[in-house]
Amino acid sequence: MLECQVKRIDLLKIDTEGHDWAILQMVNYEGALRPQIIKAETKHLGANKELAVKFLEDRHYLVYQERDDLYAINIKL
Repeated sequence: MLECQVKRIDLLKIDTEGHDWAILQMVNYEGALRPQIIKAETKHLGANKELAVKFLEDRHYLVYQERDDLYAINIKL
């Protein structure tokens, strides 16, 4: 991200047809590049859906679930 001169991420939207869980695990959740809001598709996650929710909650996100998507809002002070 530094080579692109990205200084912050307000919204990270992930819709990768089943690879969303793997991508969520690769995100940098520390520092200035911590996403403020994350939207990820959960339709193809199966059992990993609950793992993804817990993973984000453990990283201080408030998680809201819809039918096929989850929204995570940064609550870390």
